Amino acid sequence: MWMPNLHIQGKLSLLLPFLVVLPMMVWSVCWQHGGVLAPEIEDRLPYYLSDGSLPGKLYDSDYLERGMYQARELSYFFDFIDCKFIALSIALGVPHFFSLTQYVFLVLISFTLWRFGVEDLKAQRWIVLLVLLLFWTTPAVFLGGTFFRTAKIGTALTIVVLYRQIYRILSAALENPAFHLSWRWWLVCFGWAWASTLFDRQGVFLVGVFAIFLGVWYFCHRDKTVLKLTGAFLAALVLSLSYNYIIAPLLTLSINHYWPDFKYQHLPWQALAQKPPFYVGAGISLYFDVIRFFLGNIPSWGAVLVFVALACLAWATGLWRVESKLHFLIALGSFLCLTILIWVMLVLMVLRHESLIRPELRRLYYLLPVVSLFAMTLLLALSRLKGHSKLPQWCLALLLGGALVGNIVALPRHDAVLRSSIGGACYQSSPPLLVALRNLRNPRYVVSPEISSNRVYQFFHDGRFSKYPVVLPPGNHMNVRRKPETN
Repeated sequence: MWMPNLHIQGKLSLLLPFLVVLPMMVWSVCWQHGGVLAPEIEDRLPYYLSDGSLPGKLYDSDYLERGMYQARELSYFFDFIDCKFIALSIALGVPHFFSLTQYVFLVLISFTLWRFGVEDLKAQRWIVLLVLLLFWTTPAVFLGGTFFRTAKIGTALTIVVLYRQIYRILSAALENPAFHLSWRWWLVCFGWAWASTLFDRQGVFLVGVFAIFLGVWYFCHRDKTVLKLTGAFLAALVLSLSYNYIIAPLLTLSINHYWPDFKYQHLPWQALAQKPPFYVGAGISLYFDVIRFFLGNIPSWGAVLVFVALACLAWATGLWRVESKLHFLIALGSFLCLTILIWVMLVLMVLRHESLIRPELRRLYYLLPVVSLFAMTLLLALSRLKGHSKLPQWCLALLLGGALVGNIVALPRHDAVLRSSIGGACYQSSPPLLVALRNLRNPRYVVSPEISSNRVYQFFHDGRFSKYPVVLPPGNHMNVRRKPETN
């Protein structure tokens, strides 16, 4: 009877976070009033739903990425699922532009956060619930349900799962010198790490960050378990490089008869050399925006103070419960991986995509992996307060509760920033498009010229879709310019 009871207890333990996440998800969906059709999706949504094989679409980076090949076909597969979900909803008379993958993955991230906090860190449940609510009321999560791409949410899910697995394995190795990492767990970590690299280039970078952290840990402990675990991440990186430069291009050539262009993967280092303060400052400011938007929309100087406080807490309590002679190196390695290397990643993201500094892009999509990573780290830090701090519990509850109220109060302001942005016109054009899609079979409904020329409306109304040729960069002789196709 013991095993069934344990199984039932495991299910019941997830009931509480589910009862918190479900209303947050419903609130998020209702707030967004059917979602927004981004200009880029006007091309990709009907393409995914048009005639043709699924592999042919997944390995068509020239069309899906507009020639900016990034070897993230796993994210295209989940994009395809989202498009099927949207098409099914329209067929049922409930049109919307929401991402099913986004919300399913957010629920999985929430369960991972809960189990990490309650089961692994032994933190008090009210603390974990408040962090979970803070996570859901950040603009990147609460206002990010519209279908755009699944690359970043996929990376966020894989990263939090890997974060938890690393903590569990290292904790077990510390508590039991005879602990042995099974090949099953090695394959689990390898599989999640490789999936992260297939979702997005951020995933490749963050898997490398985990490998560096494990390398620091092995340098301190000389534990074969850690060395074996590090091998899983290094193997995922090697396979990712092979996939990026050999496997995916060969599949693209075999299926779609062109070789992808790698130019987008080459960063403009000369721009960084010309104005390093701008890019470094922009990258670090994005990191502190993550803290600001997570903890009550506090001012930038408040985010800096929170960062310093968390760093001091980590140093004072020892996040990984290591012996004092190794405390400095472990703390240094943790700080390097959870802050400095994340800053480096954000700097490189701005270097690649300078528009990330725009107010609306600071709040959506691109920073989902960093937001999720910060949620895990915040839980880890708060769990160490128990028994190491004289801070009263009511004071911590007041601080986290105040941050939650600040997040909720700030949501209309975040929404206003999105609606007044460069792409804010989508917020005005999407509602009438959704009304038109709801009246597809209503012969008395009059469609405006703006709606009738929309490619998504044309596809669902009469099946028209033309695959326009992609304008490729000059000198790319391996690529073939396609003629328009009608599916």
